[in-house]
Order: sequence, then structure tokens, then C-alpha cells
Amino acid sequence: MSKSEKMGEFIPEKQIEFNVHSEKWHVYELEDKSTIRFKTVLIDIYDAGPAEGEMGAQGIRKAFFNMKLLSSVFSPKKMREKKGQVWPISELEKNIIKPNLMFRQLKDGGFAEYETSNSKLQIKTILRQVDRTSKFGSMGNPAYIIRTESEVLIEKKPTVNEQNESET
Repeated sequence: MSKSEKMGEFIPEKQIEFNVHSEKWHVYELEDKSTIRFKTVLIDIYDAGPAEGEMGAQGIRKAFFNMKLLSSVFSPKKMREKKGQVWPISELEKNIIKPNLMFRQLKDGGFAEYETSNSKLQIKTILRQVDRTSKFGSMGNPAYIIRTESEVLIEKKPTVNEQNESET
């Protein structure tokens, strides 16, 4: 067990700086004619602090990612209520009235792209399921539970030595 992992807890060794190259919206129409937009945003990258000299796949240090899903809903006027609120997920889970809504993609946001000093990262958010609840959000739209997965691709950038070797 590395010094950064204790009893299933993660204690970061350090925060890794990164630049954002692209974060685009994915847009879907639901079977009830509501439109949802979402994207995953990378908030932090933490060095996992492996043992000295230990590296993950492709020579990239092991890391943990803190990502957030941003989303919005727009529904036809006849579906909206005048008042609503922000609901905890536990309350929404208890009030599902239409599970597993059908949906169709209107716009593929592609991969969100980031870059650290030694690697390029791409994050693809994949919509898996949408459930409608009996609750309404703060803008009066029906409240949905959006279930997604994120695929993270990491490509190590070549070092100066590796670049020189490939040029010869």
C-alpha cells in the first residue's frame, strides 16, 4: 500500500496542473420532447503518489481525476411548473415516474481535451440512462436523473530524448 492510500482513502501527494483545450456540450432529445445538455468538466488531477519510480501504463504516473457533470434541461412549456427547486439525488431516486426514457443524440460533444506537462488527456462522456421524476427543477422543468459514464484516454507526450531518437 503506497503512502497515499490508507484503508481505502485517497490522500493526494500533489495537484497536477493542466490546460483546457476543449469542453463541448452533448445534446439529446428525450422521448417526452425535453432537451438535455451536458458535459463533463475536469476540475482537478491528483498525483496518486506511487512508490518511488513506479509508473502506470505507458510510463504515465498514476493519477486520480475529479470530474463534474454539468447539465441543463429545457422542456416544452406544457410540461413545466411555475416553481421547483434543486433536489438531492436521494429525493429524486425515490420519485422516479418514468425510468429509462428513450433518447436520441442531437449533438455529439466529442472528447473534452486537456494537457499536462507530460501527457494529453481526452474524456468522453457517454449517456447511459435518463429517468424522469415527479419533481421539478429550479427553472420549472421536470427533474431527471442522468446516468453517464466517462471514458478517459491518456497519451504520454514524447520526452525531448524520445523526440530526438525518432528524428534520427
